[in-house]
Amino acid sequence: ALERKSDVAPPSADAASAQLAERISNLNMYMKDRKLPRELQVGIRKYFKYFWSRRTVFTGEEEILQDLSKPLRAKLLRFMHRDVLEQMPLFEVCDDPGFIDILVRAMKPLFASPSDSIVVEGTQGDEMFVLTRGRVEVLHAGSREEGHVKVGELLPGSYFGEIALLDQTIPGVPKNRRLATVKAVEFCELRSVAKEHLTHCFEEFPEVHRSVMALVNVRIARLLELNEAEDCRSNTSGGATSLFRSRADRAAANAANAVANAAGSGGHGGHASSNLHVFVSEARTRKNNL
Repeated sequence: ALERKSDVAPPSADAASAQLAERISNLNMYMKDRKLPRELQVGIRKYFKYFWSRRTVFTGEEEILQDLSKPLRAKLLRFMHRDVLEQMPLFEVCDDPGFIDILVRAMKPLFASPSDSIVVEGTQGDEMFVLTRGRVEVLHAGSREEGHVKVGELLPGSYFGEIALLDQTIPGVPKNRRLATVKAVEFCELRSVAKEHLTHCFEEFPEVHRSVMALVNVRIARLLELNEAEDCRSNTSGGATSLFRSRADRAAANAANAVANAAGSGGHGGHASSNLHVFVSEARTRKNNL
């Protein structure tokens, strides 16, 4: 199961081993008492051992950070979270200490076991995720009755779940809904960032907003391609029940890619914030003209 990391860390290696042995013993007794299937017991035991081995967050960390000056806090955050900072492209886009201070402190650590669904297509989204260890696969169903189609895999340094946080209106999709399902392929470590913190970053650092919007447009264009391919196979011509359904929408996707490239090369921050809105409006206009 998807699990949030605890804020309490074992005081020493010996104490950690003793606590782990005790917890595993209690866990085994619990699973035996509940008569859990063997396969489920094995999965739970593997997850628990991995989860405990990766607990490294010191209790009271936030109080310590709060007492430091902003420059010193930024240096400490850079060191403590260097694994994330070195992997995540957003920190190459903006190296401002204020951005690091806002985003890194907002990140909440969590774990995912193999086959866990971190986000589920169609559900409400209120946080974005940054992958720091492991691999995840992106799956999209749209209107397919036979199940999901694999869009691709994401590796450490990737982020996902941002589209549902952008308050954009997309035809055929309720507001703030996930457009794809993301599943853990193996044990994963992630950081989650709540919507309010991401919004704060966008307001303070428009170059980050532009970078995220460029990736959003590319990802939506990819889903458009999948839906168009599905339409061709099924030879349907009815109303839109998935993300987008028409040849005109593909043309709009191409336009979105051009906008994404322009956004990535600079420009006014406010212009980037409306990229997806322009993209969707053009899709509607072209479809109506067919």
